[in-house]
Amino acid sequence: MPHPNIIPGTVAIPVVIPGGTTYARYSLFDAEVAPGTDLDLYVYQGSTLVGSSANDASTETVSF
Repeated sequence: MPHPNIIPGTVAIPVVIPGGTTYARYSLFDAEVAPGTDLDLYVYQGSTLVGSSANDASTETVSF
């Protein structure tokens, strides 16, 4: 079931963090997209936003 806040042009990638995990990091990199691309990163637990990174480029990181 897609997340209710997904708008056109957004991609959702479901991830399961195994129990006992002490550190998780999600990252996007400028080197992986065309120059001038602006990607933002939002991390949800269920329907609750628990982390985000949004700047004018595509280098984004959220760590827990």
